[in-house]
Amino acid sequence: CISTYLVVSDTCTLCSTYNTAWNECVNTTYATSCNSGYYLNSSNLCPPCSTIHANCTTCTATPACTACNSYYFVSSGTCA
Repeated sequence: CISTYLVVSDTCTLCSTYNTAWNECVNTTYATSCNSGYYLNSSNLCPPCSTIHANCTTCTATPACTACNSYYFVSSGTCA
């Protein structure tokens, strides 16, 4: 299987089948990368960027916002 899939019962299954936030995974419990709008935390889970700041739309695993909703701007890794 390619990296966005996981072998389950001899079948390649999309990681996002187990969690819509997941891009790549190692099993049905943990991710190795997340889809846009989410970040990979130290528990190998993908919380939404909005947990950093309510208006954060794109973020890094630091976690830090890299883009914000309209009328907000990135300031020191959060939205102001």
